[in-house]
Amino acid sequence: MIEQPELIPNAPSARRDDPSPKSEIVVKEASPVRTDYESVDPCQMPRNLMEVVTLAKIMAASGLFPDARTAAQANGLMILGMQFGLTPAQSLAGGISVVKGKPQLHYSVIAAKVRQHPDYDFQVIENTDERCVLRFVHRGKPVGDSVFTMADARKMGTQNLDKFPATMLYARAMSQGVRRFAPDVLNGMSVYVAGEVPEDAGPAESRTATLRARLAEESVVEAEVTE
Repeated sequence: MIEQPELIPNAPSARRDDPSPKSEIVVKEASPVRTDYESVDPCQMPRNLMEVVTLAKIMAASGLFPDARTAAQANGLMILGMQFGLTPAQSLAGGISVVKGKPQLHYSVIAAKVRQHPDYDFQVIENTDERCVLRFVHRGKPVGDSVFTMADARKMGTQNLDKFPATMLYARAMSQGVRRFAPDVLNGMSVYVAGEVPEDAGPAESRTATLRARLAEESVVEAEVTE
């Protein structure tokens, strides 16, 4: 008995005069496997631990980051920064520091993360040399005001108050507000800004001084633009 071929519904009928093959096997050439430095794109987030380690070696060897002189230091900063959505470059270029085990972010990084979050935003209600009020919004509705005054700053020993009070009050109000009203913006991790970790916790790392210097420079630029 001759077996009949199985009919496929709605299958196009074959034409005898059609020279084209009915099936074709496409063989793709395998992409060359890149190793070591070639496998890492510094413009993107590392996809696995091996890429983090490889990129850490590159960044440390560049000598551009005095606070990440070794691959281990660069590796640690990049991994911590990734928890906050920072790229390796942002983590090593002053976006994040660690003082006595507490992560510190530049205030502009924290503000950017709030703006970029689909559910959160903030409004500057007041920002003077004596008082800063930031209103945090969740899905269009206010959830609370973060208030930080000069009296609060003096009580906590905030640095550089005499030179750039408005900027420092803004930075402290921002970190305080995120911890209170928008913790999921930074994955629920407690985050501080430069100088917020108590000085009596121990000697500040050099990265803290770097962040303070950057903050001071930016305040000077802002003052010049205002004038």
